Amino acid sequence: MNGFFNFPNRLPTNEAWKLGGSVTALGILVVFVALVLLIVLTFLYPKFFGWLLPKTAAKKLKMADKRAARKLVRAQAKAAKKATIIAVTHSDQQAASAAKSPADDSALIAAITTAIAASMGTSSNGIRIRSLRRSNVNTPAWGQEGRYEQFRY
Repeated sequence: MNGFFNFPNRLPTNEAWKLGGSVTALGILVVFVALVLLIVLTFLYPKFFGWLLPKTAAKKLKMADKRAARKLVRAQAKAAKKATIIAVTHSDQQAASAAKSPADDSALIAAITTAIAASMGTSSNGIRIRSLRRSNVNTPAWGQEGRYEQFRY
């Protein structure tokens, strides 16, 4: 035991106090820097990983309301599109079965205007159809687009 305390590389007292003070100051500095980083990470965590956190009841209700509103808009657009398709189909059937008259053309133009307005998501006030003629193309639009894609490159 006596040899343990009398080792030859022992520091003088003033240097030992300096070294001890610097180690203590460095330790305190490291602890405070780590605490500041933890505080910053605690504040930034919801911003980056908010989708992982459980949602409150109010936030769930707000999200459900938004989801319901989007569903309602989609359903209304789908119903308007379906009604337009039915109107266009009905107008086409009437035009094919009856003789051509100005009333049939105006109904067909109204149905086409409504379909265009529904697909654009606007009202039909600013849409004006200037001419109406039958196309001689029997290929559907998706087939024409496929051919265009094949020959474009």
